[in-house]
Amino acid sequence: MKNTTQVVAALIVALALTSCSDMDNSETLASKAQNSYYVEYLMCDFGPEASPEAMGTMISEWNETIDTLETAVPYSVGLVPQFETDLMGMLWVLVWPSEEMSVAGWKEWAEGPADAWAKKVKPVIDCGSVNDGSVRSYAFDVYSFWTAKAVDQEPPSVAGFSYCSYTPAITEQVLLTNLDAYNGWLDLVTEGVEQPSAYFYNIHVPRFETPIEGSQAGAYDYVYLHSWESEEVRQQGSALFESSGSANADNPCTEMFLYDSYPFRNNL
Repeated sequence: MKNTTQVVAALIVALALTSCSDMDNSETLASKAQNSYYVEYLMCDFGPEASPEAMGTMISEWNETIDTLETAVPYSVGLVPQFETDLMGMLWVLVWPSEEMSVAGWKEWAEGPADAWAKKVKPVIDCGSVNDGSVRSYAFDVYSFWTAKAVDQEPPSVAGFSYCSYTPAITEQVLLTNLDAYNGWLDLVTEGVEQPSAYFYNIHVPRFETPIEGSQAGAYDYVYLHSWESEEVRQQGSALFESSGSANADNPCTEMFLYDSYPFRNNL
């Protein structure tokens, strides 16, 4: 990577150009994003027979079952918190191209293998059953602003969530300006790098009223999700960002909540 002095100087130029440009107040997260998705987070609890081997077998069987459906979720990961929480043992994440596809997929699942599957896997993991209303699911509109340039070959990766609120000083338009500046910084620090990075980030907008009862995040308007190949890469990237002097003192976001992220399915 470039040395820190070069990065800081280039970042100052990028921020100046961004702040001096005319801001289009009609722009939104949806209109500026590279891609958008409808993402559901299911809260799950590990059962008495849970183990890495049992989870691996279960995920393989789940993929085989999903592949028999006409409307199959294309992408999924499991997130295991690195912090103490009583809310769940794991988040099962379902990434859909649209809410309409999610509705169709859940309908087909409920009318098909849902009950038998929930009963079968409950000793390993309990995510509730859609037909008795016990699924704890929270949906977000997710807007992608930086995509991975490589595939993580050694999971788990590290996912970090930071929960943020709009303020009189930080509006959606200001957030978009900040995202442009951050992308400019990422362009600078990754230019000429021989090894492509699996890092990506996006913005989550909740489809539900916050806060979630019992959550440590509190109330929020949007969420930053960052994903790194490893904890080592996360620390290196965070240190480089801090050294650039670009961290916002008025940042209306929580500290990062970290998870180990395990790939379950990828047909996007």
